[in-house]
Amino acid sequence: MDATKQHDLAVCWNLAARAMIAAGEDVRSARQAASGLYAQGILGLSEEDCRVAKTAEALGDRTLVDCLSMLAHLDRETSQKVMAGLMMLAYSDGHMTALEVRWASMAAAAFGLEPDDFQKCAVNARVVATMLAPRHDNKEGES
Repeated sequence: MDATKQHDLAVCWNLAARAMIAAGEDVRSARQAASGLYAQGILGLSEEDCRVAKTAEALGDRTLVDCLSMLAHLDRETSQKVMAGLMMLAYSDGHMTALEVRWASMAAAAFGLEPDDFQKCAVNARVVATMLAPRHDNKEGES
């Protein structure tokens, strides 16, 4: 992926992920860290591109409408990865708020995802979110 496309993807991911994190009930730094790790590990973005994507110069006065437009221009493979990442962020606390559902629906519409593709993204996201979720051990005698 050329540098311009990588930069654009980083800005797009940053906006989309921030929207999903803000839509949740619990804006934890762990969700923000998971967003960065996903960007680098799954989307293949460099740490530098992720850092630059968060700057005022990169963001300008872009809105969520701009973000949806950027999402609509992603290729099929990248859009599925981004959708799975957004859903992973939403599922990270074990449930989705109404705002998270709405943002996921808007993103899926921007991508033009078919219901089957959306379901695959949701399943993949739940698997990843479950692996990342903190485990609470039951105390002896609790069920």
